[in-house]
Amino acid sequence: MDGGAGSDRLWGGAGNDQYQYNGQGNDYIDDGITNTGTSRTDTAYDHDVLFVTYTDADLGFSQFGDELWFFSLAGYANDNNVDNAVIIEDFFLGGHYVVETLYAANGQGGQYDLTTLLAA
Repeated sequence: MDGGAGSDRLWGGAGNDQYQYNGQGNDYIDDGITNTGTSRTDTAYDHDVLFVTYTDADLGFSQFGDELWFFSLAGYANDNNVDNAVIIEDFFLGGHYVVETLYAANGQGGQYDLTTLLAA
């Protein structure tokens, strides 16, 4: 799923999902809620991946509450604000909310196991 330009809300639902973020706007990923707003109750866990355009050197991340944010370090350095980000809502609650793997530079950069952040 690709939100494209602007701010978007993306729901994956059951099954393996692939999200793409191009660095424009704030895209919210919520894999633990269906597009009708109800919590997922299925017992099968999937493997979700996120592709971002940021290079490894430009990739910043931070935890805000239960959310996990990814953003451009260069963009943040310009004005000390996160102007564009992809936000995995309720990531730190675990379960269906987790996107397991991130690929930098649209798959041409590093591969990161995001589940290691849950143990931190």
